[in-house]
Amino acid sequence: MPGREPTPRRWARKTAAVVAGAAGLSVGVLAALYLRTGPQLEPTVGDIPASKTLREDFPLRVWDAPRALADFAFEDERGGGVRLADSRGKVVLVNLWATWCTPCRKEMPALDRLEAKLGGPDFAVLAISIERGGAEKVRAFYGETGVTSLPIYIDAHGEASAAIRSPAIPTSVLVARDGKEIGRLYGAAEWDGPAAVDFIRQRIAASKGR
Repeated sequence: MPGREPTPRRWARKTAAVVAGAAGLSVGVLAALYLRTGPQLEPTVGDIPASKTLREDFPLRVWDAPRALADFAFEDERGGGVRLADSRGKVVLVNLWATWCTPCRKEMPALDRLEAKLGGPDFAVLAISIERGGAEKVRAFYGETGVTSLPIYIDAHGEASAAIRSPAIPTSVLVARDGKEIGRLYGAAEWDGPAAVDFIRQRIAASKGR
């Protein structure tokens, strides 16, 4: 027909539109998996954004003063009840994660090494999985990756996620001995690296005996 676009060109345009739509859908699905609804918090140290106070390889964002963090319940691998308040008296690193989250999977061995290095009466890593598959999935993942120092914890009823109000996983929250939030980090980090270990040791030492 006169004026009608040649068939190959029309086909190319239709194909491009389909590909673009599929790409947009894929991004939306991934965003739904990794992002969680919650307010974006901007901690500061004095007038300086906290994210600029620490090294790039350890972008922990620290509050100018520790902030209240609601107590919450979660479960151990046998289904027993545990609360954040049970760790009062220790500096605690709470980490929300899942086995289906790629950054979480990469980060977990570093958290395991951190627990092996600093875990004890003054410090603990609470790696709490939001896994729907429960403890069995986490146990299998720990076995595959050689994680041996981290206990298995599950956010069975979503209380940890609700209290921390994380917009994404992994999210890590550093908690003081009195249960207040020192700072938080969205995304994976080198938790057993010198910057992280030194910072946590400083927090442990500064609050010892309080």
